[in-house]
Amino acid sequence: MSFSGVFKIITNTSLYTLSTFLLRASSIIFFPIFSLYLTESDYGILSITQSIALIVGVMAGLGINRSITRFIYYESEKTNDSHSSIIFTSLFSSFGVQAIFVIFIVLFNRFIPNSLLNEIAFFPYVFVAILAVPFNSIIEVAKTYFKSIHEGKKVFYIDISFFSLNILFNLFFVVVLGFDVLGIFYGILINTLIFSCILYFTFYRKLTIEFSPQLLRKILRYCMPLVPYAILNIVFEACDKFYLNSQFGTSYSGLYYIVVIFASIFSSFKESIITALTPYFYENIEGNVNAIKRIINWTFLISGFIAMGLSFFSFEILTILSSNPTFVDAHIYIPFTIVSFYLILFGNLFNIKTYYFGKYTDYLFIATLIGLAVEITACYLLIPKYNILGATLSRLIAFGAHVLVLFYLSYKETQKREIYDYRFLIICCIVMSSIICLPFFIELKFSFIINMIIKLSFIISLAAIVYIFKREDINVFISSFTKSIITRKNKV
Repeated sequence: MSFSGVFKIITNTSLYTLSTFLLRASSIIFFPIFSLYLTESDYGILSITQSIALIVGVMAGLGINRSITRFIYYESEKTNDSHSSIIFTSLFSSFGVQAIFVIFIVLFNRFIPNSLLNEIAFFPYVFVAILAVPFNSIIEVAKTYFKSIHEGKKVFYIDISFFSLNILFNLFFVVVLGFDVLGIFYGILINTLIFSCILYFTFYRKLTIEFSPQLLRKILRYCMPLVPYAILNIVFEACDKFYLNSQFGTSYSGLYYIVVIFASIFSSFKESIITALTPYFYENIEGNVNAIKRIINWTFLISGFIAMGLSFFSFEILTILSSNPTFVDAHIYIPFTIVSFYLILFGNLFNIKTYYFGKYTDYLFIATLIGLAVEITACYLLIPKYNILGATLSRLIAFGAHVLVLFYLSYKETQKREIYDYRFLIICCIVMSSIICLPFFIELKFSFIINMIIKLSFIISLAAIVYIFKREDINVFISSFTKSIITRKNKV
């Protein structure tokens, strides 16, 4: 195993997780402040409007940014185009299409169904939110490129700077000026414009501007079959929010937003893992299969423990962060939502191979289409009866169906099947998902401290059991990884 490669994965995963956590979990970190100024309805508006902006960004972006890593590393493509050409061709295309799409939506906003927004005014909420979409592509292209070449520190600096300034703007508009949730959208828009300018002078200006129509055609040939998949994915993740909002209004969707945001702490870690693992996977897939298999196994197992910790201690964390008992009650629904993201990690690990070979990428949208159909059915049956619990169960059931199809497509691709330890991954998925769900079924009624000790003891005991059975592998890994770190320090 190349421990320099493993070091990159662990370092970049740590950096991406921390930065993405701060970006995604800002509503949780600053909960004590914002919960004094924002209501459940404000959080509902935030949830639905952010989902709309995300759908617009994905639909108009055509998945172009996703192709950057692939075109840098894929054997038949990487020698044909310079990095500058890949960067600017991706940037001009995604920015231009997104800008046109936003203008189109603004001009024809009256055709948006009232049931979709339900109490949320297009002007100013949705309007301000989607204005930031094209400029966000300037930031995302730079970040995607840095991730592709293992420059995790640069991504971290961008994210931390963006996050810090974003929080300052949010506090200024909401706390100082007294805006409602609209202040958050103003803050995001201004911050995105500022960072677009910063990246122009610090990154884009140093490159040679190259736009290649020929490269664009190749990118679009690769990306276009993925567009339905990407769009359906966003609709898929937002379906339960929209249905809950249409049935019960912004107060319920606001509480559900808290549930999803908390669970997205793990989702941030999941995305960081996949982002850091993908370039390593692409670099080593032709010659270091055993190393990849081992990394995937340990990645999935350790991720299960992280998901378990978030699920077990969700009540304690929310209690510390907020004095609002209504918000704290959201912890009941968090375990199922975290499991749904853990299942997505399972599917994403198999998806890496599917993206690399590209043979079955045309069929990925089928996975999301099936998941969406299952979710719509589950929402229709469960949300009217169980409201927020129905939404979390709908998401869990739908994500499960979605991941089964992703697994099937990956397995159907016969090349490099040996990269995956199917038996281990499936057993790990079932066992860890079951344990993560335990807090929903078992409520500890001791004191705050005693509850924490019991939960922590359970997790440590489970980790000890894993260590007993995998002691040799763990010791070898830790020893080799420590030597790798020492070697790198000595070189520096």
